Amino acid sequence: MDPITTAGDLIVGAPPATTGDLTSGTTTGVSTARLAAGTSGYVLTSNGPGAVPSYQAPSSGGGGGGGIYPALSKPVSSDFSWTNQLSNTVTDNSDRMTISMPTNGTDPNYRLFIFGTALPSPPYSIVAAFSMNDMNGSYDELTIGIRDSSSGKFVDLNLNVVSNGITVRTIRFNSVTSVSSVPSVTTITASTLYFLKITDDGTTRKFYFSKDGKDWLLVQSESTGTFITPNQCYIGCANFSGFTHAFSVWHWQMANSVL
Repeated sequence: MDPITTAGDLIVGAPPATTGDLTSGTTTGVSTARLAAGTSGYVLTSNGPGAVPSYQAPSSGGGGGGGIYPALSKPVSSDFSWTNQLSNTVTDNSDRMTISMPTNGTDPNYRLFIFGTALPSPPYSIVAAFSMNDMNGSYDELTIGIRDSSSGKFVDLNLNVVSNGITVRTIRFNSVTSVSSVPSVTTITASTLYFLKITDDGTTRKFYFSKDGKDWLLVQSESTGTFITPNQCYIGCANFSGFTHAFSVWHWQMANSVL
């Protein structure tokens, strides 16, 4: 996503920028604006094929003002496909993707929403931001991860909500119903958003957690190729609480570089 800095660049859904900027018309009921030369700090993102793009203010600098989070780019459900969907349902909202997950009994029984674009060879990064909508029981899990489609094995960066707190774990899975090992467990405190990131530079695979998407806590590192050689990445979840819960994904990013 490139900053819009050229005179005449179009922002859809933006408030008027500075005095003297031209504003005209509407697009599906929202105003449009053209920026004066030299204005920077706005990001134009797509909300999916055929959808109206949306304006997002950056975290700092430029004409967009400050904010605690970096610019977020929501995922679109049509870019993903389920493995072991069970009774999960997905809703695409204007600013987030929401997944409802009825309870699925005993652990493990993981549901993977696999990204349709193949995971590149290193270097790469995948990043996601979650919020918990109504997760008030034990053993609700929100995850991102990497998977080998041939073997079905995957490596999970796992936000685990239990009755006595929240942990971030890395887990190696033989399948959606079989755990191989749990290399790391890190206890964290509650947050509005939870950011998860996996990177691989071709030598080392790293797993991170953040509350703001800027300052990252390294929770696990391992050699590239440990356990699997992945060709897929995904958003995942599990629910062993006995209740139907939901969570929202506010940001999804796969990059051909280490972020």
